[in-house]
Amino acid sequence: MRNVVLGIAEHDGKILVYKGISPDTGIPFYRPLGGGIQHCELSRDALPREFKEELNAEIEILEFMGVIEEVFGWNGKKAHQIFFNYRIRFSDPAFYEDRKFKVLDDSVTAFWKPISDFQNGDRLVPDNLLNWL
Repeated sequence: MRNVVLGIAEHDGKILVYKGISPDTGIPFYRPLGGGIQHCELSRDALPREFKEELNAEIEILEFMGVIEEVFGWNGKKAHQIFFNYRIRFSDPAFYEDRKFKVLDDSVTAFWKPISDFQNGDRLVPDNLLNWL
């Protein structure tokens, strides 16, 4: 089991996400930025650390949105994650520009994606997160 914290940044009807591909189905998915919560670290403390590591960005936590627990297939095995979800705001307004952002500690790129894309069928993970936007 893995505990994960996610920061949901919204701007002009879009959220900041990265695109991944399921290794089991080949189907694309989109996920907000964040990452693993270390042992004895609170989710609220892990989130600013993760955004500093991923984008070298300072954030402000606006509100705790809730927890989503999922069991899913990944590389032919079952995975179990608990997602702590927070609405956030960037301290630097440059992060609200409609451009791509290289994630520093991963091979993915973050970008602003319209929420309407998810309402029209693109997959946002964790599942049920769209209901909170």
